[in-house]
Amino acid sequence: MGRPPRRDLDQCSFCESNLKVNLRLCNECQIWNIEEHVFTCKNQADVNLDALSYVKPPEPLRGKTVPGLDRFEDLNYISAEEYGARRTCMLCREIYHGTLMKKLQIDEGAEVRLSPVRPFAAGKLLFDLKNKGEPRGQSPYTVECVLPIILEQRFGNTSNEEGSAAAVAYSTFTIELILSYDHDGQSLLEVTPWDRSFFNTNFIKKWLSYCQEAHDYDCNETVAPMSLPSGFRLIDTLKRCVIIPPMLK
Repeated sequence: MGRPPRRDLDQCSFCESNLKVNLRLCNECQIWNIEEHVFTCKNQADVNLDALSYVKPPEPLRGKTVPGLDRFEDLNYISAEEYGARRTCMLCREIYHGTLMKKLQIDEGAEVRLSPVRPFAAGKLLFDLKNKGEPRGQSPYTVECVLPIILEQRFGNTSNEEGSAAAVAYSTFTIELILSYDHDGQSLLEVTPWDRSFFNTNFIKKWLSYCQEAHDYDCNETVAPMSLPSGFRLIDTLKRCVIIPPMLK
């Protein structure tokens, strides 16, 4: 993730300052060295990307731009081979290996490039704890996160009504990472894969606790139309049993 293009947004003190150099990160990944910048900067290049695009890949672009999808073209893409060559950068290395583990369907003969965008944190962030005045320890601080990645495939030149143009297809996938920072979130110490085959039940306890403390009964109202499959069931955490969702009764 290189320095993002300037947009008409609130200025970010981290974008405009000289960041502390982390020798275990390449030049383009230096902004990952500060936790607050990685997760909250309003000047990130993906600021206008629709979050739903991460879970529902857009239709492939074949030779011409489709309205509403040109935002993917504005990102900075790097070849998968280049990520693999950056062995000294702990983030690029995990992006490369995480991509390989996904076993993506790549069209034969396509030129493949990747563009990571803003990660989504699964738990509380350090700057949230700071703002609330909660106590913090002096040991390294970890953040589990999901990193969406845009996959670009180019297929050379094709002919269309507007002349000759490269056929381009965009799709999306995610990799899961654990970012380890120093106790103050000002230095990235380590990047490791996050094995999500084992779920941390403490997350559910924290979510339920926060909901009980901060939300009212409006929390039970749906925010969008829902269509559930036949046979779908929920766990009633008060009665401790499996129930049929009210909308299916």
